[in-house]
Amino acid sequence: MFLYGTVSKRNEHYIATGTRFDEKANDSCLYVIAFDSGGRLLYEENLGPTPVISSDISGGWIDVNGDFYIGRGREIIKLSLDDGRIVWRREVGGVSSRHLPVADDQHVYYTTLNGEVGCLSVESGEKVWSVSTQEGAIVAPPSIYDGTLLVLADSSLYLVDKATGSFYSRKVVGHCPYSAASIFNDSVFVGGGEPPMNGALFAYAVDRKHQNTELLQDHFEVGNYVESERMQIVVRFVDSPVNLSLDSSFFRCACISV
Repeated sequence: MFLYGTVSKRNEHYIATGTRFDEKANDSCLYVIAFDSGGRLLYEENLGPTPVISSDISGGWIDVNGDFYIGRGREIIKLSLDDGRIVWRREVGGVSSRHLPVADDQHVYYTTLNGEVGCLSVESGEKVWSVSTQEGAIVAPPSIYDGTLLVLADSSLYLVDKATGSFYSRKVVGHCPYSAASIFNDSVFVGGGEPPMNGALFAYAVDRKHQNTELLQDHFEVGNYVESERMQIVVRFVDSPVNLSLDSSFFRCACISV
């Protein structure tokens, strides 16, 4: 079996995903496997044929109730982790298996390679809403912050009301391959900038008082903004500088100006 993506833990059990050739289907199939801390196989569930996927953001998501969600082809599938039983499977409007879905206590949220963002009921799998961006392919899972989904679609970061699917803000960050918005305390971090900046780190401070107007406030940016023979790192602070350190041992020469 070719294992890929995330490894999740529930109680003392570990959940992994992988593909293996199935003679009956005459195709490579997606499996969810569970094993204990000693490596003993507890169960494996064949979800059906799928192309081999290898990504840091592939795999499945365990919700607060201990259920497991995963994409396969153009489907989102819910499994019970007690025995690997499939609870429901729902077709969506694009390939959803490139990266994992995410869930809260009521809904599961997904993105697809053709730019669809959608919401399903965790109980039944029924579609609550779905919308499409104009950016094209989405190659990253959404992130949840309070009542907002943070969706990286090609070169933009979209802020989506997770109750209705309404887009209420958009920030241009450059292409974000194999990435997702990371949330730490009251900050959101995005790795993007390809192209045109050949790599950039964006940080946004969260405004907790927002009313679906502007959740994220520009905080600071780090990136190679200047195209030249040398790599020039520029740090832009919107307000007062934050604590920042630069290890110049990686560079032949470093020049820092404030």
